[in-house]
Amino acid sequence: MTTSMGGLRVFSKELIESIRHLDAMIDEVSQLGHEASQDAVVRLAGIAAEARRTLSKLVDTRAKLLSFADTGLKAGGEIQVIKRGVAASLAAIPLGPGCQAVEEFMTLAERDRPSGRLPTREVLMAPLYIAYRQCIEALSPLASPMDPREQV
Repeated sequence: MTTSMGGLRVFSKELIESIRHLDAMIDEVSQLGHEASQDAVVRLAGIAAEARRTLSKLVDTRAKLLSFADTGLKAGGEIQVIKRGVAASLAAIPLGPGCQAVEEFMTLAERDRPSGRLPTREVLMAPLYIAYRQCIEALSPLASPMDPREQV
């Protein structure tokens, strides 16, 4: 993997895509009722399936960020390469808790409901909001080493 600015932009695009998916899931969960009707259970299962796909993408992005960081930090020498390695490393940090939050949502969404009630929307949305926030936090370090003069 090259340690170019293009690599950081690719990671940013992947994170933005995950943020969009999380935002859509938050919207869908906000429309669920509290009763575990067949429709609500099916909708929640669909949201959980989307969460599983999003988690897979986040885990993959985090692994690629860590690999990118490792390559950049081991390359040494050129300061811009080191900066990009550090940026990738810093971006990977909030994705760990973000991935855990998506896993927590899936646990809540897939739990059996013998009581006939779904968890409240707030309980279901909390881990999605955490994951959303962590992804946004991961974007910031990716933007910091970008110098438009390098793109010319």
